[in-house]
Amino acid sequence: FFTQTFASSGGLDPEEITSGELGYLGHLAPSVTLDVRLFNDLVTRLIGTYDAPYTEPVPPGNGVAYDFRNSGKARIMGSELQLQWQPQPDTRVVFGYANVNIESNNADDAWYSRSAPRNSLSLLALRDLGAGWNASGAFYYQDPMLYVDDDELLDTVWRVDLRVARRFQLAGSSAEAALVLQNVIDPQPDYYPDSVPQRIGYFTVSLQTR
Repeated sequence: FFTQTFASSGGLDPEEITSGELGYLGHLAPSVTLDVRLFNDLVTRLIGTYDAPYTEPVPPGNGVAYDFRNSGKARIMGSELQLQWQPQPDTRVVFGYANVNIESNNADDAWYSRSAPRNSLSLLALRDLGAGWNASGAFYYQDPMLYVDDDELLDTVWRVDLRVARRFQLAGSSAEAALVLQNVIDPQPDYYPDSVPQRIGYFTVSLQTR
């Protein structure tokens, strides 16, 4: 059996964030839209857990329990952008990029400073093929990161997903059949290092009724 004992010494203050942001949204050309922002977030009084002495017997007898305190702080700085290009009415390309830098004291072994990928990007292409057919492809990249309170590094992620679908009428209602392929180039870690979805292909049919 797995037993956790928690103690509460009290005196916790709520976590606090001071956020600053500068953004721009506009058209660079009739077919090009840019959405970009710079941000600087200061997070203080982060609540962390630590091993505290405990007067009562605590399984498995090491005399400690988990307690909570305001010990962490972090400054999150970065930028995000989304660039959308529509060269034709039936074609759209969307590029996304984010750069995040976290400076933290990493109190109580909580690795805030590595808890977000430094660089991540995505590229999505969509095209209406006519006669109810449409297709899309997506590419994703993410730098290594380490979740807070974890000691296993999530490695670099490269991922490609593909989708083709057809819209049609069924019994007077709008329907769609789609074929989806995920992790086309290679199985990639997802959320945790040991959670690696394999190449997946599946078929869906949806029906929209009034």
